[in-house]
Amino acid sequence: MSNESRAKANEIALTIQTLVRQSERYIMDGRLDEAHTILRRIEFIAGRCKDSGTLLRIYAALSKMYMGMNRFEIAALHYQRFNELALETGNEWLQADALEGRSIALQKIGSLEDALRAMAEATELRGQLGDSRGRVRCLRLQAKVLHSIGSTGNASRAEQLDKQAEEEENQQKKMLGAGIKELSRL
Repeated sequence: MSNESRAKANEIALTIQTLVRQSERYIMDGRLDEAHTILRRIEFIAGRCKDSGTLLRIYAALSKMYMGMNRFEIAALHYQRFNELALETGNEWLQADALEGRSIALQKIGSLEDALRAMAEATELRGQLGDSRGRVRCLRLQAKVLHSIGSTGNASRAEQLDKQAEEEENQQKKMLGAGIKELSRL
């Protein structure tokens, strides 16, 4: 690749990253239509450039944007793309985020069994990563899906998950308290 080609590629990548940041701000501000316009255009360009880091951000932003627009089926699709790319690139943290988001989108459209599988996978991954707060959140969301599915067996399993989440959260609080106490001794 020539210096001129390399410079042009870097300029395009920088422009795409700037547009992704702008769309993320639009999403946070609730300006979803403006974010949609930007993201749909740069998704195609970033895909052709094979920039996986930028594509991960684009899929994450598209997923959140579609959730905000109550377009849950499309959000679930983008969370699936986000998950696949995170898996392909070995980014387990983003994979856990994608699975959790996909589960919520699937629950919104009534695909409760798929939502439960995705949340169970997210819960497991959060545990492997040592993300205790994320794991507690996922346990609670898993219980919520089980309650939505219904039946006595699911209600019982949901109660077990809620109890497990509470126990893990209490353990976190104890550890935090011990850490604060230790810091106060310094």
